[in-house]
Amino acid sequence: EKSVQIEDPFLVRDSFDLITQDDAEEKCPASENTASDLEAAANTSHGDESPAVLSPSVLLMLVAEINSTKNILRFGSRHCLQQYASVTGCNLEDLLIESVPVVRKALFSRSLRTLPLAEQVAVIQALAFIIDRAPSLFPLMDQDVLALLSELLKMT
Repeated sequence: EKSVQIEDPFLVRDSFDLITQDDAEEKCPASENTASDLEAAANTSHGDESPAVLSPSVLLMLVAEINSTKNILRFGSRHCLQQYASVTGCNLEDLLIESVPVVRKALFSRSLRTLPLAEQVAVIQALAFIIDRAPSLFPLMDQDVLALLSELLKMT
């Protein structure tokens, strides 16, 4: 039986609710499969050639932890998203496209100056990760990104 191997000792595979999909299609599982596709995949047997499908609730959990104040959670979230994207062959932009409103609210809802230092670091690292790995989600000409970068420059 083929399984997804995550090389980080801090991450336990069973806690990420991975399921497989027998009808292997050439599309990114999290962004293009419907809820009924995911339910069907969960109810089928685990074949040898099936790619892993990340449940929407797990994807939402990983996205929510991208800007956690705890470094290990930020690292784990980023690592899991990258590993999942590489295993499934889709890019990170396709995985995160439906989570953009959640990420936008988490990163841009409050002024950077009013946040404690740990939260400032978390926001900057999350934004740097997203701009590096999925630049079309938050282009540098986006008004919120420009406002955050301007505020960051004023703080230095």
